[in-house]
Amino acid sequence: MTTLYLRHPARALGSQASCQYALASDQGGLLQQGLLGLAALAELVAGARRVVLILAAADVTLVRLPVPPLAGARLKAALPNLVEDHVLGDPAECVLAASAADAEGRRTIAVAERAWVAELAQRLLAQGARQLRIVPAPLCLPPGTAAIHQGDLAVRLNADEGAGLVLEAEAGAVLAAASALGAERLLVPAPERAAYAGAEIAVEADAWPVWIAGAASAPIDLAPALGAAGAAQIDWKRYRWPAALAVLALLVNALALNLEWLRLKREADAVRQSMFQTYKAAYPNAPEPLYPAEQLRRAVLSARAGSGQLAPTDFIWQSAAIGEALNAANPKPAVLALNFNDNVLTVKLRPDSLRPGVLEQVRGALGARGLIVSETQPGLWQLRVKEGK
Repeated sequence: MTTLYLRHPARALGSQASCQYALASDQGGLLQQGLLGLAALAELVAGARRVVLILAAADVTLVRLPVPPLAGARLKAALPNLVEDHVLGDPAECVLAASAADAEGRRTIAVAERAWVAELAQRLLAQGARQLRIVPAPLCLPPGTAAIHQGDLAVRLNADEGAGLVLEAEAGAVLAAASALGAERLLVPAPERAAYAGAEIAVEADAWPVWIAGAASAPIDLAPALGAAGAAQIDWKRYRWPAALAVLALLVNALALNLEWLRLKREADAVRQSMFQTYKAAYPNAPEPLYPAEQLRRAVLSARAGSGQLAPTDFIWQSAAIGEALNAANPKPAVLALNFNDNVLTVKLRPDSLRPGVLEQVRGALGARGLIVSETQPGLWQLRVKEGK
């Protein structure tokens, strides 16, 4: 992933001035740098994950003011009134963004011409920018540092304030302005450093690592203040083929599921028809069965009972089974009562006749007969037929 940094020249230089740019990795390593016009940067803009536009110091006014404890829409509505006495022109035609408030409630407010900043943002978004940040140049410098770039002098006065102006790129004038603004260090283009020999303040070669680190920690981003004009729009054309493939995959899966459902339904119909035929063959005079498997099972049990054969669901079967299991238990529990209801036999035992482990002995003996025994409360057992018996 990469980030493209653009140092936009001051508006006073005209629209044909070139941008100083740097392409950096997420780890901060420089991959590419140079000087190109904004129109020529389309390929780099589209290829970067994020674009950081650094506005010239002369084009952004930074004001430090006490601000009421407001947030969100209320803060946005209050900013034009707060800066009205500190900027030229109509604040309603400006884009305003504020930093976080300090302990005293003071904020740094950045003010720039909305139409011009929005035009820059739209040009970058049209070139394919996916994420866009717009930061003032002074706030990208370390405190007490000034930098000169194509006649634009940016100064970071302290952690919260900055200033800038356009002037002739002559060493004497730059040094005088930087000193007057309180700068302790001056960054100049490396080829011009010799012209500043003997300066009273430290002069160093300008380098991108300073700007990259400063842009990452800049307290103000003007892009959100632009609203929709500063937000990247979704390029649906980019997702046309993936979306088409996803829809095709869903259709294929839906078709496969429907075919499988039809196959299983045919199998179920065939099994049901076979059960109907089996039932009617065994009981030709019986009415049409709704549930042939269950009705056939009941009919078989009824036939067995009619011929003297007992079924596991009969009271005699279950009472005989529990009697044999209790007789084999050691010690033998005493039975107080039996209750048979809905194929379930409830056995009430004398509690003082029960000993540990008796239930497990009885459970094993009854399990061999296809019965399940459970203790619903002390001294009260219930017998049920295992499923499938």
